[in-house]
Amino acid sequence: MVQAIEHARALYETAHAADNAGRFSDALDGYRTVAEVLDGPALDGRSRDASALLVRAWLGQARCLYELHGDKPAAFALLDGAEERCERDGLPDDLLAVQGQRGLLLLRAGDLDAAIVALDKVAPGPDAELTLDLGIVMLNRGAFHLEAGDPDAAEPDLLLAAEVAEKTGYAPLLAAARHNLGCAAFRKGDLPRALREMGQVAGDLDQAVTALDRGRVLADAGLVTDAAAALAEAATLAGSDALTAAEAQLELARCLLDLRRHEEAAAAAARAARTFERAENPGWAARARVMVLESELAADRFTRTRARAETLRERAARAVELAAYGESGGLVGRLTVAYPSLLAAAEWSVLAGDLDAARAHLGRVPATLDMAPLTLRLARSAVVARVAFAEGRRAAGLRAIRHGQTVLAEHRGLGSVEAVAASGVHFMHLNLVDTQAALDTGDAAALFDALERGRAAAAGAARLVPPDDAVLAGLLEQARAEHQASLALGPTGDPDGLRRKRQHLVQARRYEAEARERSWQIEGERRPVEPTTARAVRAALRDSAADARPVVVSFATIGGHAMAVRVDASGPSLHALGRRGQVMELTRRARADLAVLANPLIPRALGDAAGASLARTLGRLDELLLAPLGVDGDLHVVARGRLLTLPWSALPSRAGLRTWVRDRVDLSPGLVAAGAARSGGVVVVAGPGTDGGSDEAEAVAGVWPGATLLTGPGATTAATADALHAASVVHIAAHGGHAADNAMFSTLRLADGPLFAHELDGIDLTGAVVVLSACDLGQSTSDVGGEELGFASVLLRHGASAVVAAVAPLRDDVAVRVMPRLHEGLRAGLPPARRSPPRRRARRCRCRWCASARSSCEPACRLSPLVARARLPCGAPPARCDRRRPAPVSGSGLRPVQFSGNPRPPVVSGCPSRAVADRSPAEHAGACAGDTSLYEPRCAPAPGLLRFPGLRHPGSGGTTIGRIAMARPDKAAAVAEVADKLRESNAAVLTEYRGLTVKQLKELRRALGGNATYAVVKNTLTQIAAKEAGVEGLDADLKGPSAIAFVTGDPVESAKALRDFAKANPALVIKGGVLDGRPLTAAEITKLADLESREVLLAKAAGAMKAKISQAAYAFTAKPAQVARVIDALRQKQEAAA
Repeated sequence: MVQAIEHARALYETAHAADNAGRFSDALDGYRTVAEVLDGPALDGRSRDASALLVRAWLGQARCLYELHGDKPAAFALLDGAEERCERDGLPDDLLAVQGQRGLLLLRAGDLDAAIVALDKVAPGPDAELTLDLGIVMLNRGAFHLEAGDPDAAEPDLLLAAEVAEKTGYAPLLAAARHNLGCAAFRKGDLPRALREMGQVAGDLDQAVTALDRGRVLADAGLVTDAAAALAEAATLAGSDALTAAEAQLELARCLLDLRRHEEAAAAAARAARTFERAENPGWAARARVMVLESELAADRFTRTRARAETLRERAARAVELAAYGESGGLVGRLTVAYPSLLAAAEWSVLAGDLDAARAHLGRVPATLDMAPLTLRLARSAVVARVAFAEGRRAAGLRAIRHGQTVLAEHRGLGSVEAVAASGVHFMHLNLVDTQAALDTGDAAALFDALERGRAAAAGAARLVPPDDAVLAGLLEQARAEHQASLALGPTGDPDGLRRKRQHLVQARRYEAEARERSWQIEGERRPVEPTTARAVRAALRDSAADARPVVVSFATIGGHAMAVRVDASGPSLHALGRRGQVMELTRRARADLAVLANPLIPRALGDAAGASLARTLGRLDELLLAPLGVDGDLHVVARGRLLTLPWSALPSRAGLRTWVRDRVDLSPGLVAAGAARSGGVVVVAGPGTDGGSDEAEAVAGVWPGATLLTGPGATTAATADALHAASVVHIAAHGGHAADNAMFSTLRLADGPLFAHELDGIDLTGAVVVLSACDLGQSTSDVGGEELGFASVLLRHGASAVVAAVAPLRDDVAVRVMPRLHEGLRAGLPPARRSPPRRRARRCRCRWCASARSSCEPACRLSPLVARARLPCGAPPARCDRRRPAPVSGSGLRPVQFSGNPRPPVVSGCPSRAVADRSPAEHAGACAGDTSLYEPRCAPAPGLLRFPGLRHPGSGGTTIGRIAMARPDKAAAVAEVADKLRESNAAVLTEYRGLTVKQLKELRRALGGNATYAVVKNTLTQIAAKEAGVEGLDADLKGPSAIAFVTGDPVESAKALRDFAKANPALVIKGGVLDGRPLTAAEITKLADLESREVLLAKAAGAMKAKISQAAYAFTAKPAQVARVIDALRQKQEAAA
């Protein structure tokens, strides 16, 4: 008998090890073998040890059956048998384990009421013996309280479980207890403590569970991308643990929803629901079904993806049905299923116009949701606001928006500036409701205020002083040392040297990642930022000097269109500018051209080509974004994303004028701050390796008597950080780099290594002026919520009154000339934006198309002083001229400017006079001294109007296109829309879509991305529109069912997307198109698709310049005719791609 028991014990240990490793199938076989050995007549009732071991084997079988197959009846039958054996043979400790296991399986099955009944049976008394079984039961009961949303009740049980684990020396129990204490901190909103607790025991627990709960914390902090990575890892690590994998899929769906990948989110949630249903876990299946509904609702919030009203009502009905099930599941069911479903039903009802139903659904959700997750509380505020706005109760809607702001501000996120920015993702729904309602009013002030509320929600810094954490400091020093070691190896082509450099950089990235995670675990003390209002801005402008009153322009993209709110001393006005895709493509081109111009190795011819391209792009952006606004003096630009890092001062109309740029309006330093606003000296720092950096630093220091100059070994990261903390003006001349993939580790290279943006967190910069004479450090990266992060943005978040930084690579020789002049202006008391380099004396323009002096020629002809390499013509023949003059501003110029559907206002190309845009050809001829050769047919005003609430066209008479009078307004509008799209497009590709399904059309539009829009058109109306737009070559192919891809981005990329889609879906037929006004056949479009993109060509050209000198020498000694042909080929490809 003894031998049989020992044999069974060995088998049990093996099975238990497989169980702990998640190999449930192996464990189940092992447990069954143990039961077969012990559950026989030879041992029945003869040994307490045998009975106890048999009970443990049955408990293991029950667990594995449920985890593998979700077989609740079989699992609970085994538990019943185990409980009877314990009572029969007098096994109190084992009975405790059975009841704890029963409670745990009931909890996993979603039957929370039955779970608490089972777990309460084993509540320990004050004199209870601290046995291992008691610790496990307390661990499970604590997990139940966490699941029920009561972390305060969970903590005593978990602390007792940890005490038992320490007494018994059972490490797995201690790890699980500490991890669950982290989960309790998470439920209470203490995210830094949650990550600390979980991180301490991460290596001692099931890796899938660790990654799952860590992903939940990061998602709650707004770090959605990091959370999604952790959750995807959890789903992979779960392996055969289907329920843990399903939980990870469900949480991943939430992250995908925040990332606006709605279809993927719905698919992930549906997969999780099916897994839970197979496991007979209806509670968790219902949670997953709620996520499917929320994924559909997220798409319906946007007009362009919203379903029909009938579909919206059907979805609302489904949500109500799901809510009924959730209400039967107690408090947890209401918080996780019923209330989210009712809020979804209410929002769908509003979108469908059923306000009575919306009010009824919303009334079933309590106003106080203290125990609810942050996302549910914010969702209720958003739905309350939407219902109030729909009912015309704007004041009530704004109260709900502000309540949501308060809830988010009170949420204790992670302790880093990165996490503060990331928290903005939680405000996206509220901000969408707010801006949509403001836009519907047509009130410019209302839209301005709504935009500022959204920007302030995640503004500011995470802490008031730098973190005092030795571990974090050590990680940053190690990362710095690895960067220095890589740099010390110097430029090398040796494979071993390259391998060693790569190893150092990889190790540096690891330390940076660890430092980033460590910073999350340190508590912060964030102070909420109060949003600015249009009324406050107007008052500030009125209080400023009359000759120094700037104009504040807040840019935003809403519904696929670029909008602007212009605020001056007389009030705000609302402007519709153009299509978002076109603006974003132009900003991308500008950055690519700036990168080429900043490379000193680029040949003169290629530099001139890039300069000309940049001039056209900046001129076009000027016409789209600033010309309609009529800003002739100081300008404050408020924007996000690519518009924030656009070189605004390089736009033609801003030459020599003061321009400020920021991601929100901050009145604290004043709109026209005269330099630094705090006491302290001037510190000038010169980093190593720059050509002229020391000369620049000495020249700047010479402007300021008594300035502190840090050069050579003294220009360390610690000295620079101290300077930023104490000085009033700091100038840093060094190599820099913006890290787009990890913006908090953007760098300034100093004597002892890089200074990371991460190290600025907590430094008080209130009132300081910082000049970053380094490449790219004015750049920033937008996170999921639209918040900007980068070296300069971190400085601004910590209170700097002004940061002067480059948004493109900065040449050392240019910096040496420009920066001392900038500081001369600062010392004279001028605002930082005032001291752009002075304009040179007027001189004759070298372009043969203009006879005027450079100082008086067209703004598009003038070169911004920030672009040093460009030598630009001020005009071009009509066939290639891209300049456009804005339409006249109506009234006093303070009213909204209305445009036709063409975001490029009608103009006279190349006309040296400032002729009114809507004159006839004959009137243009008179205005241009009889030179009618410069007139283009495209200058004729285009009919149609981009319709935005609150914007009205000055005239509303009948519409005539060419000589064909349109009897029906809807046809006129259709013609106008197609004509406008043809005008604003770089290219258009005509296709036949017969046989494509709706789903395939969606896939095609997704493949085209932001480069093009794909629209079905009517052949007859398109012929009229093409004539109106001056486009030829489409008529012959306008037969059968037609659709056009209107390309506003890179024509090569769009052609590739259409070609590839047609290969996979033969029903799509490419019939022809136009490119820059020239007709293309289907074969030519295929050839266009075979070309490389514009960026690739520029990259190859730049890469060629970095080749070995011996290789470059051959190219430089080639025959002039060969070089000319190469440059001309590059120019032609660039023009085709542009």
